[in-house]
Amino acid sequence: MINNNSLRFAARLVCFFCVLAFFQAVFYVNFEYYFTPDSNYLNIPDHMFYEGVVTGFGLTPDISSLNNYVVSFIYSVFFQLGMSDLVLVSLALNLIILSYAYCRTELLCFRVTQKFLPIFYWLGLFSVLQFSILINKDSFGVLFYVSLVSYLMLRRKKDLFLVLLLCPIRLQFFLVFAFSIFLTGGAGARVGRAKLIFKIMFLYILCSAVAFYLESNESLLAHSYYSEGGVAYWISTLNSQYYIGSFLLNVLKPVQYVYDLYRSAIIDYSVLGWGVYFARLYLVFVIAILWFRFCSAVYLPWRFSGRAEKLSSSLVICSFFLVYSISPIVDYRYLINIAPVLMLFFVMKKPKGHRGHGGVSEDKRLPLHQVEGGQLGAPGT
Repeated sequence: MINNNSLRFAARLVCFFCVLAFFQAVFYVNFEYYFTPDSNYLNIPDHMFYEGVVTGFGLTPDISSLNNYVVSFIYSVFFQLGMSDLVLVSLALNLIILSYAYCRTELLCFRVTQKFLPIFYWLGLFSVLQFSILINKDSFGVLFYVSLVSYLMLRRKKDLFLVLLLCPIRLQFFLVFAFSIFLTGGAGARVGRAKLIFKIMFLYILCSAVAFYLESNESLLAHSYYSEGGVAYWISTLNSQYYIGSFLLNVLKPVQYVYDLYRSAIIDYSVLGWGVYFARLYLVFVIAILWFRFCSAVYLPWRFSGRAEKLSSSLVICSFFLVYSISPIVDYRYLINIAPVLMLFFVMKKPKGHRGHGGVSEDKRLPLHQVEGGQLGAPGT
């Protein structure tokens, strides 16, 4: 028998699906208008690169190609099967990936809070709209981070399988996954506050040391970013003179990402332009309103060591910024990748006991890994 929650979930999924499909349809119908090199809200250079690789141009066999092999292979399979319209293939694949990521986000929220995402946070998910168009790694990134949070919370084998399947798409995914597992201490481990502080400090020093080494030896692919001014310039200057630039200023990376997202909100007065413009600004608005919570997740995740429903998402957020502190590149697209995880972190709070409404008090609720769709399930299934 279908209950009200199932109907509400189905309605929300259909709504999200239709918004994505409408966004894609507007693009596809007006393809010549939107597919221009100077587009500021579609990753056209990456699409053209992957399309070139799939249709005949090989990848350069060096480190710069490591993040491109898997996506190129996925689309080359479709191309070899006779699906030559890679734009249409990308629309279908991204629609499936982002819709599934949305399902996982809503279900995770419901399992913890006994309600779906409130509208304030739900609207923040539409920042991923731009990833539904053209070939890109970012739609896979959205699913990776949601699946990683799901695995840390529920310890389900199929979540772990999906995380491991997605890791090769971007090398940074391996590191975020490894850092998250290191910080949680593995399945069933108790996460002590002092131990967690020590681990985070160790990872921060390690990432800063790696960033310092790569920058000093000009080994990093994006080394030119250090000369473009701003925080990256000061990191390079302090590294060369006092050896402390990366250690001292990498802590500012989260603020840089939020600012870059705000700066990226440029409108061209088209239908898609308006959609992406407001979606980006709205995500900045949510983070700004909940700035203290955002900073707590990034800088102080040990504050949630006694609250499993927030700890998993906060450790993924913290691991994300630790990994991306190694590179001088600050790209708002990476931040949008973890937008659903941010929304989950902001909203996740176990409900207080309700009298006469079948509520369960916080101290009597089942552990997260034993809750599956409102029914009991074996751990690790």
